[in-house]
Amino acid sequence: TTTTTAAPTTTTTTAAVTTTTTTYVFTRWLDSSFITTGLTDVGSYSAPSIFELSGETYLITGKWSGKFTGFKWNTGTLQWDADSSIVTGLTDVAYAATPTVFDLSGNTYLIAGYNYGLFIGFKWNTGTSQWDANAAIITGLTDIGSYSTPSVFDFGPDKYLIAGAYAGDFTGFKWNTGTSQWDANAAIIIGFTDIGSHSASSVFDFGPDKYLIAGAYAGDFTGFKWNTGTSQWDANAAIITGLTDIGSYSTSCTF
Repeated sequence: TTTTTAAPTTTTTTAAVTTTTTTYVFTRWLDSSFITTGLTDVGSYSAPSIFELSGETYLITGKWSGKFTGFKWNTGTLQWDADSSIVTGLTDVAYAATPTVFDLSGNTYLIAGYNYGLFIGFKWNTGTSQWDANAAIITGLTDIGSYSTPSVFDFGPDKYLIAGAYAGDFTGFKWNTGTSQWDANAAIIIGFTDIGSHSASSVFDFGPDKYLIAGAYAGDFTGFKWNTGTSQWDANAAIITGLTDIGSYSTSCTF
């Protein structure tokens, strides 16, 4: 009797690893009437803030009268529909209302600047579906002169507020999670130059970089880019390429 034993065979498969690197190259802003379809004339001094809430996209704009007007993006018709429910509870803030909407610790807040240079706070009440006055969210924010225009944004793990003003300069604050208030923070505005008057900023990420575009009384725009090496803002004309003079009181909103 002859017994034959086959030698064990081991097969090794090595999968190829493909690494894809995406490079973001900004060219210019293009005029787009599409994204403003449905937005109506709100009077003067329009100052929009766009945000997500419960899976929907909303726009709340301030105006010279101190009141607010709301819109909701309609994904079916691809336009903005008037929506008064999203401004329920927001009160008249005197003149030149300028809102910024943001999330903090699971809640949605709105901070509005206005002509006196002060700030007013609101918190979205998910139970009643309206805004409630909320003084706690503006704790630590100081009078910056006149025509305060706040913009709240995330930077790393921290939350900052940069406010423009009538003088054309900027004031910075950082949210203190320990004391639950805003602390003055001069570091976040290093590099900014006076842009004339009525400065109004919007901070956003593009690729790996952080930019700020500021509007002004003249109706034009000024661009800055955060320099991670020097921890300051550098003037950056490239990021405003294609933006045209819109008349007066330009207030940028990027999303």
